[in-house]
Amino acid sequence: MAGVRKKQDKMSKYQRVTPVSKEYAETQLNLVTGEELCLLLLGLCEQENWEWAQSVYLKYIYDDDHWVASAAITGLGHLARISGQLDKETVVKSLTDLIEVKPSLEGKVHDTLNDIEMFL
Repeated sequence: MAGVRKKQDKMSKYQRVTPVSKEYAETQLNLVTGEELCLLLLGLCEQENWEWAQSVYLKYIYDDDHWVASAAITGLGHLARISGQLDKETVVKSLTDLIEVKPSLEGKVHDTLNDIEMFL
């Protein structure tokens, strides 16, 4: 249990997120894991190609790593806020369906759904 607590403490620490290019992300997505993947996902929210970023986020919301899935969910909310664009119907359905599969992420999903409603 101490290992889980240590990971939770580490992941809840504030870290500056650096925007990343699509090209860089494409090379790194299959190479990084854990905290590095979380930061990479969060860095996608400023993509001009919001459709591509959305598709990456929708893939990772189902990740087995709770923190990676959480970063992808958060990224969708940031993408809505920053770009003002999402395929709202697809994203809302995906997030709503996710709650059935991963109930532990329900709070995060609701926060993101609120962001989507506010910014789109």
